[in-house]
Amino acid sequence: MQRNILKQLNKQILCILILSIIIYIASSIIPQLSNISYAGTYIYTSSSNDLPKDFDTKYPGYKILINTLVTEHPNWVFELYETDLAWSTVIENENAHGKNLVQPGFYTSEWGCDVCEEPYDGPWRCASKAAIEYMMDPRNSINESDVFQFKNLEGSDVTYEDIARVVSKYGSYINNDEVINAIVEASNTYNINGYFLVSKIINEHGKDGSTLSNGQGYKGNYVGYYNYFNIGSFGNGEATIINNGLSRAKKEGWNTRRLSILGGAKVVRESYITEYSQNTLYYQKYNVSGRSTIGSHQYQQNIMAAQSQGEDLKDYYDGTTSVKEYE
Repeated sequence: MQRNILKQLNKQILCILILSIIIYIASSIIPQLSNISYAGTYIYTSSSNDLPKDFDTKYPGYKILINTLVTEHPNWVFELYETDLAWSTVIENENAHGKNLVQPGFYTSEWGCDVCEEPYDGPWRCASKAAIEYMMDPRNSINESDVFQFKNLEGSDVTYEDIARVVSKYGSYINNDEVINAIVEASNTYNINGYFLVSKIINEHGKDGSTLSNGQGYKGNYVGYYNYFNIGSFGNGEATIINNGLSRAKKEGWNTRRLSILGGAKVVRESYITEYSQNTLYYQKYNVSGRSTIGSHQYQQNIMAAQSQGEDLKDYYDGTTSVKEYE
């Protein structure tokens, strides 16, 4: 699972996109969020767009890539948001040591930073500047397999049957009535896409769950507490990460799976989507929405997290249930 880094095209100002897929379920439509505009916000659909005349000059490559997708998917709506942030400044802030990590299956000399002689956290390595540039450039992800990392995550458009279908091949920690019902409840309560909640949980805990989701505690401590979204699970080293995550679960009173899922979804809704407009997987990994300091308030260190979870969303909407292996 190694990939070469493509040549980075020059950009002065970072431009981000949000994908809204209009899906009619029970006579409802997934709403589209309009971000606060600092430089400009433009809408691109299969039939029209309001891009300025100099858009191709400023952002080469975007238009042709988006047009390819909306031609194939006429109900997809793209919102392009000029952040008014210099590309060089964004990358400089993201290139801080340890802020972005590369999972073992993707690690190569190109993807690992040149100051880490040893793994940063277990087998994970710090990401190189070139890897950060590749993953942050939306043009490298405006395609059928990767674009769902830009999907608007607001809207409760899934049912119990939808969730049961997509978790059916995973472990009992997520494939059980309590958890499925809790995901649907959280989706409805906080107006968050239910497939996103599933993807977030699986991305954090893998196929069969982990210490933070099994309720068995860690080395005799925190027995009976759950942290399904790994809220507060940070640090260098497994013990620190697990203890921090379970400590947060105890503080929040997440002593059932349901409470953990509802509590975690509330944190994502209030602390990410509402407060900082981080309403896509991309924004949650790379916070350039303009609502907080560049490079701050980011959900995870895994440089592939937004893309990986976006692929999950695509699979769920396509109706597939293939199981992915997560490190």
